[in-house]
Amino acid sequence: MPGRIRSLNFSVDDYIQKGQLLMEIEAPELEFELSQVQHHLEELQYEQAATGIDAEARARSLISASELETQRQRLASLIAQISQLAITAQQSGVVKDIDPSMQVGTWVANATPLFSLMNSEIQDVYAYSGEAELGRLEVGQSGTFYPEGGGREPFEVQLTEIDYFGVTQLEQLYSASVFGGDVAVRETPAGELIPSRAIYRIHLNPVESTMEERVIRGTVKIAAFRRSLAGRAWRFLAATLIRESSF
Repeated sequence: MPGRIRSLNFSVDDYIQKGQLLMEIEAPELEFELSQVQHHLEELQYEQAATGIDAEARARSLISASELETQRQRLASLIAQISQLAITAQQSGVVKDIDPSMQVGTWVANATPLFSLMNSEIQDVYAYSGEAELGRLEVGQSGTFYPEGGGREPFEVQLTEIDYFGVTQLEQLYSASVFGGDVAVRETPAGELIPSRAIYRIHLNPVESTMEERVIRGTVKIAAFRRSLAGRAWRFLAATLIRESSF
């Protein structure tokens, strides 16, 4: 989310441990809204407490109860958003590709790439399935990753995880159509990439791969199960090999 950098705890080529605090961002608008919601919530709680002694307050009690719940949900949402402003490393690795303009006090827009955390031992493949293919995929199925362009050898992958909650915002920017990927998206004024149709993220691991590139787009071919007696059917999913975390 957009905000101003409050602290930076790393430099280029630093080795970062998983869970280490990388940076903190402050969002004055969020913090102001949090203050307003907290104040309004206190007023509603006072009104609710006064319903036993004030006739007019009793008449408004049903409305206040509904609004009280709405404000509680909004407060929880704001607290969750603010907690995300303290950015920690999701994996160990070496800091690379730092944006030279990034420094304490700098304002950053939503979804702006700031730096990468490179780990040569990690290779993840993320693919995206439509609703029609989802029911035919199962953890443990094998497939083949075909790198984009045809200049590299394909390699075997295994399906390790299926996210059955639809993707509401695309986080793997390399897969987005606006960046040359195969996943059709629309960009909101806030910079969020929203899939144009219902898609579900599939996580696969290479069985063996010696590729050194950080990011490779391609296609995963999976032998998915048919729902008829005909056996298996091949499914082709847009996929990306990733060896880094981008922030």
